[in-house]
Amino acid sequence: MLAASNRCTLEHPLFSRLGDVVFRPAEADGTPSLVMPLGRSTAVLPLRSLQAELGIDDASTDGQMLARIARSLDFVAALRLGDPLPVEVLDGAASWQPSPLHQQLAASRLKLQLISQLGVDTSVDWARSEPQAVLAAAAEPAMRPGLQAAYIEAAARLGIPDPAAAAQLAEEAAHEMSFIEALRDWLLRRVLRLTGRLRRLAGGFAQNLSGLELLSRVTRLTSIALGRINARFADVDGQTEVVLDALRALDAWRALIRQHRDWLYCSLRGWEPILAAWDAATLDGSDGTWALLGRTYRFLAPRFMPMQEWQASPRFKPHDGDFGPRMVW
Repeated sequence: MLAASNRCTLEHPLFSRLGDVVFRPAEADGTPSLVMPLGRSTAVLPLRSLQAELGIDDASTDGQMLARIARSLDFVAALRLGDPLPVEVLDGAASWQPSPLHQQLAASRLKLQLISQLGVDTSVDWARSEPQAVLAAAAEPAMRPGLQAAYIEAAARLGIPDPAAAAQLAEEAAHEMSFIEALRDWLLRRVLRLTGRLRRLAGGFAQNLSGLELLSRVTRLTSIALGRINARFADVDGQTEVVLDALRALDAWRALIRQHRDWLYCSLRGWEPILAAWDAATLDGSDGTWALLGRTYRFLAPRFMPMQEWQASPRFKPHDGDFGPRMVW
């Protein structure tokens, strides 16, 4: 049974008197909030404002729990009193699992990198090789002697008892990297695919200046978003390129990889509805294409457009409507 500190529990008497309250991000701007029934409507109270109003100190039990609730909402859609907190908040593990293929890919890539680093085969940069090439190379019988030699050398350099201990460290590191491999597929490659579809759309808007302007804005914002996502993966790849260094300081390395994993996973949760819509879309320049572009712009603009530019941005009016109320963070 989970301890109270591992569940969404608050000691201040007000919370137990409010009825069926829900903690979730506010629909307007994603602020962690308490949502409670108020007659026929609902009240949405930002957690930080509520904490200040109740005089709850950050260092108090409730203050620490409110902070954990706020962070939990990066990983779950909502929490109620008594619900378990997600494991990301409790111990840094993940509440989701990569596929078996991603686990195999991570293990294969790390083993090949270790072999390369220790001088058995230095001809290929396995950290940045395509998945198919990594899996094929790792399956080659000729790699097995090289891997055993690499484990022996790694154990000697790390000052640990035997090659089996080095292999165990490598397995732990590969487990952490399997989440990154999954997110590379589920987030990075899908955003890259979206940028390709946007480029192909440009030809269809050649005679439509309003459409071309909207498409240009969406393309530019998607490029900014892609740059930030790419930077995360580049940092992870850089941290993992020298496998022996990662194994030497595995706890610190794991903590860093998990920070990137959580940022990327939270990004995926935000992107998923948009990416799923683009994955399913038939882009033919119809009203459906307009609507999807508008929806994508509304998602991207408050997140990736500079604040001053966002506040001054005109409201697009495709056909006889617009994209709804403008959101300002």
